[in-house]
Amino acid sequence: MTKIFCDIADKNLIRKFNKKNIVKGFTTNPSLMRKAGAKNYTLYCKEIIKITNKPVSFEVFSDHESGMISQGNTVVPANIGQ
Repeated sequence: MTKIFCDIADKNLIRKFNKKNIVKGFTTNPSLMRKAGAKNYTLYCKEIIKITNKPVSFEVFSDHESGMISQGNTVVPANIGQ
C-alpha cells in the first residue's frame, strides 16, 4: 500500500493536509523550516508535533550516531506516545 507523506514545514499547510486521510504523515528539514519562518528549530518541531498526531520525520544536524540520538531525544523524547 502506498503511503503519502507531505514534505512541508509551514504550520498552516500541515494543518490543512493533516485533515486529508490520504496523507499519512509529514517530513521536513532545516531548510524548509527556515523558509517557513522558524527561528528556533527545537521549538518549531514541538509546535508541529502539537498540530498533528500523524508521524513526523525531522532531520538532525549531527553526522555522528551519538549526536543524532541526542538531538532526536532533545526534540522528541523516546517515550512520546507511549
